[in-house]
Amino acid sequence: GVETFVWKDPSYFDEILSVEATTAACVANTQSGHNDICGRLVGYTSAQVAIPADPSVEVGILSIHPHPGAGYSGVGIHDPIGNANLDFPGSATKLSHYDLVEMFGGCPTRPANTPLMMYGYGVGAAASLAHMVMGVKW
Repeated sequence: GVETFVWKDPSYFDEILSVEATTAACVANTQSGHNDICGRLVGYTSAQVAIPADPSVEVGILSIHPHPGAGYSGVGIHDPIGNANLDFPGSATKLSHYDLVEMFGGCPTRPANTPLMMYGYGVGAAASLAHMVMGVKW
């Protein structure tokens, strides 16, 4: 069977990155604007170099902080192998912080050639922004 969201301990990773990631444009009231967490489909807003699509490289998320532009919305992560979603609600007037290690005991991780995807949802159609702390195993 296929394991959904392969969870790894943060000590597994060789490097910890802090990135500002954005989705593609969204459709209001849907999960949309999918972008890979490696910054290849839509580049990181911090101009950080994208993580290559190398099957020997693994990428996981330690924490995620949605930054909605307006109203109530958020970001989610999609596991393309296990076909599952995790949603992280946010508010334009109150910062949200989701420590995945604290919540789930590990980091959802996938190979860089089939990475986790992020998407936006909620009110409005603008791209959704999130700060992510990620681990990379080179």
